[in-house]
Amino acid sequence: MLRLLIIRHGQTSYNLEGRSQGHADIELDEAGLKQAEMCSVALRQESVDAVYSSDMKRTLATAEALSQKIGVEVISDIRLRERDYGSWEGMTREDILERDQEAYRACKADPVLQLSGGGESGIDVFARVGYFLVELLERRSSGTVAIFTHGGSGSALIAALLHGSPATADCFRLSNGGITEITFDEIGTRRMVRFDDCSHLRTSC
Repeated sequence: MLRLLIIRHGQTSYNLEGRSQGHADIELDEAGLKQAEMCSVALRQESVDAVYSSDMKRTLATAEALSQKIGVEVISDIRLRERDYGSWEGMTREDILERDQEAYRACKADPVLQLSGGGESGIDVFARVGYFLVELLERRSSGTVAIFTHGGSGSALIAALLHGSPATADCFRLSNGGITEITFDEIGTRRMVRFDDCSHLRTSC
């Protein structure tokens, strides 16, 4: 059996302030570092064989907390990055509405095709995480793989794994430090075992 554990990075100051992060390379805050440590303690029990991560500081720091405990090197992959929010990065919803209301409302009405601040569309993110997934499944058919990613790209990855669509991805909301587990049996049947599990953080999602 192949087990995929999809983990959203720990909290950052941008998360706390409600700012769009996207490709802005923001580090974990104090709470995020604690979440990364609690994730690593929980995942250490999962017999992880491989660790993949977005190349952003916040995901790498979350992944490396586990990597250091189990002695498995982190494989960084740019395709696991968050959605590119272009000119909206670093801005709150209120900031965006004040400066770019029409484009923001269009993106909210159609997050699949509309670009975010001139950055990426939902289908762009879905396609790139899909390419990552195809390569991963070609390389691995068994074992346990931990994938550290972001809210938007993580949702797209889960949707792709479940044969969903970019619109499906927009329905998911992932918590900082939350773990989603999807398994594949010998005939390729996929099963979501848990979604956005935050029990290891001693909180509810």
